[in-house]
Amino acid sequence: MYSSSTYKVPFLRSPFTVRERFAAYNIMSGSNISTGAERAIFEDLFRDYIGVPYSLAVSNGTIALELVWQTLIQNGKLKKGDKVLCPSFTFVAVANAIVRSGLVPVFCDIEKDTWNLDFQWDNVEKGISAVCAVHTFGNPCNCDEIRYLQEKGVIVVEDCAEACGASYNGRMVGSFGDCSAFSFNATKNMTTGEGGMACFQDKEDVETALLLSENGFGYTSRNASIPGHNYRLSNIQCAIGIEQLKSLDKRNRQRRKNAVKLMSILDDFDTKEKYVFQEPTESYLNHVYQIFGILVENRDKVYEHMVKSGVEVKRYFSPHIAEQDYYAKNFVHPNYPNTDFVSDHIICLPFDDKLSSKEIGIMVNALKEVV
Repeated sequence: MYSSSTYKVPFLRSPFTVRERFAAYNIMSGSNISTGAERAIFEDLFRDYIGVPYSLAVSNGTIALELVWQTLIQNGKLKKGDKVLCPSFTFVAVANAIVRSGLVPVFCDIEKDTWNLDFQWDNVEKGISAVCAVHTFGNPCNCDEIRYLQEKGVIVVEDCAEACGASYNGRMVGSFGDCSAFSFNATKNMTTGEGGMACFQDKEDVETALLLSENGFGYTSRNASIPGHNYRLSNIQCAIGIEQLKSLDKRNRQRRKNAVKLMSILDDFDTKEKYVFQEPTESYLNHVYQIFGILVENRDKVYEHMVKSGVEVKRYFSPHIAEQDYYAKNFVHPNYPNTDFVSDHIICLPFDDKLSSKEIGIMVNALKEVV
């Protein structure tokens, strides 16, 4: 949880344990700071944890997304100019990665309860080549529909940036799509400070992704076969990632406990204000609450009061992508009633697995005051 030092409540703490800092120190004291065994170990552990054949550690979550799209184009599974269905209610990096790869984002609305993308089958029938399935705030989208899309020949990329450790009917998100991308930014459920992971089902795809991410020549060769880039995650960060992965499930369980506690308290409020929470997808029990959002009627008033009370709240994602300057000017902006409503009414509370009863009380009291 993070807050400006000017706030009364310093929700600021290190995301790393002593053990994780010690692991990084051990790497720095040796010679394998940039590359080394820890990267391979981290990739293997993460691959096995998610349940995919292949994983590749990269410098951040946006790069993981771009690398996935570039790989699919390089291998002929997509071509530049192809249309990709994606939600407008998400972080702009989702659309940026699509555009920077030469693809065309087609924005869709979200479901009013789960805040995940509405797959809109009529769009699939209008020439959509791929879908970016974003698991919003750690709440998996309907993964049964991912399987249906794949049966129709549509490429599915899972954006799991906010959902590391989440599962759908007992299966980890990131293992349903053709490819998936994770983020290890400091705000995420597990972190390497910055970092990401690209996951693949196809051996050809991971081999191409390795070339693209290692200057066109992979790990050992110095003879570039394609024009690549340097996307690698450092050995130091991978050492931290190994330790973070070990405790991820425990931290996610605590996040869910904190979320249940907050929702229970807010549901008991005897006020005219009705708090609306993000509902888990049907038949799914493992929301990991990377972000805890609530919908309120008078959002701006609530936001201003919370900030004045020393609680750093956020307004994700407002404006949503299709309303932001570049995308509003260059892409079709149809009607998104659910997206518009959620974007206009959401506030997100400071939230993590270390949230104390005292901090919950501070937030609850501030909400009581404003309503």
